[in-house]
Amino acid sequence: MEDLVADAIEIFRLLIGPAIVVWIIIKIYKSDPEIWDYEVSFPYKEGVGRGALEFECYKKKGEHIEARFKLEPEHQNHEIKIYLNGELVHTIHKAINCKNNFRIKEKIDVKIKQPSEDDTVTIRIGGLELFSGVLHKD
Repeated sequence: MEDLVADAIEIFRLLIGPAIVVWIIIKIYKSDPEIWDYEVSFPYKEGVGRGALEFECYKKKGEHIEARFKLEPEHQNHEIKIYLNGELVHTIHKAINCKNNFRIKEKIDVKIKQPSEDDTVTIRIGGLELFSGVLHKD
């Protein structure tokens, strides 16, 4: 019985060892290193809602924006325009802003230079400037 258990353990080790090595190689090959990552949060504003943005850049995928908003009904079904230091960098179409709470991750509409801490982010919803804040490293 002891030999049977020892043989089973040996077979298990032989099968699992190569599988783990292959898994590690695949993870390394498919990984996409992060180049930079900045975020800004917009605390709850009476009659408007709240939100957060994250600007990310990966070596392979490039620049992305992740947005999370919870907006009051009067600010839904409008385009959301995102400005970085006064320049329009991304638009979230009103078809996405059609419910109280949404989250997206999209490629940034325009090529931007790497942001830095204390860069200003402004959010316009339906043409109104409703949120403003400064970036910080994530």
